[in-house]
Amino acid sequence: MPDLLTAYLNHLGVGAGKGYESAARGFCKWLGDREPTRRVIDAWLRRRVREGYALGSVKHSFGVIRTIFTVNGMEKDWPYRKGEGPQVGERDEYRPSIEDHIGVMIRASETLTAQHRAFLALSTTYGVRRGEIQEMGTHSFDWESHLVYVKTEKRGRERYHMIPDEILPHLQAYDWHRVSLSGVSLRFVELKAAAGFTHAAGREIGWHAIRRAIDGILMDAGWSEFHVNKFLRWKTSSQSMAQRYASRTVVSPDGTRVEVGIADAEIDQRAFELLPWLSTWTEVPTTK
Repeated sequence: MPDLLTAYLNHLGVGAGKGYESAARGFCKWLGDREPTRRVIDAWLRRRVREGYALGSVKHSFGVIRTIFTVNGMEKDWPYRKGEGPQVGERDEYRPSIEDHIGVMIRASETLTAQHRAFLALSTTYGVRRGEIQEMGTHSFDWESHLVYVKTEKRGRERYHMIPDEILPHLQAYDWHRVSLSGVSLRFVELKAAAGFTHAAGREIGWHAIRRAIDGILMDAGWSEFHVNKFLRWKTSSQSMAQRYASRTVVSPDGTRVEVGIADAEIDQRAFELLPWLSTWTEVPTTK
């Protein structure tokens, strides 16, 4: 059997989110020397569910496996017909938003560490994903220009964001270094505990709940899906020529080329004005 993982990793190229590589490595390790039959793939997907992965993540893993087949020239061996993969309905996709409690979490972070506050500041300002927090380092910040570079997951739009004055001290107070995904998750568990999320529903709340809260605020404010996609760094399926011409390409901290729209600063500023908890960061000291 060919080295399925090597071919897939070569296919990914520069800029692919770590989630793709992680899902591929996990599946190939599970597969071992076995043939990738439908029975084996189904068993892997059921395991992901038992481990607590959301159905959206399970569907993502299914797509990764499908691509593994394609890049290894095994398309004819794909054991599923169209529509037979994991389906994510509206109830499955639902995850709680914590819009009314984010201010409480920000204040509670005072009792924790600079790392907790830095991670939470990024999340509550830009809706960064867990894997995007993991990728942050000293190279991600241009302190003089008040910019932060977010290398997005899921092949979305990588971009620079403005850093508002409210969170700048908290980002600068932390000595940025790479943290494991489990470490990033643990920081959120600790933030929840400090904020008093001890009820059963609190187990469903993760970093993504803050992203959902920001999305809801922007949509409620009448933002177009296009502008919400740009701010939250989702992949935008279509872009007019006028929008493309109104953008410029710069070199990112890791050497890749990144599109930076002229209107990005304006979009950031409009979003910051809508976030009701942003000013709360000025009440939290940067010590400890």
